[in-house]
Amino acid sequence: MILIDLTSHNGEPPMLATDLDRQWFKANPGREYRQCRETLAETAEWKVPPRSGHTAWYIIRRSDSASVSYGFPSDTTWDVADEELAALFERLNEDKA
Repeated sequence: MILIDLTSHNGEPPMLATDLDRQWFKANPGREYRQCRETLAETAEWKVPPRSGHTAWYIIRRSDSASVSYGFPSDTTWDVADEELAALFERLNEDKA
């Protein structure tokens, strides 16, 4: 995955895991990360919206319900294996440290 065209959204407090997220983790016990598109209402709360041609996403980590939001090019496809999501999650959280 090439991450040069990524827009981090780390200026806001992280999203909390929802009942839907918890149900998803329960139904997928082998997964440690969940990636989802953000709703328009969630994206509307961003101080700076995703760039044109980007879609808002978030990743939630099972272990502590920590999350990170980001914009990614809308026409990009990529694997959503835990290893790839874990690497992306850590990369997006580098600016928080």
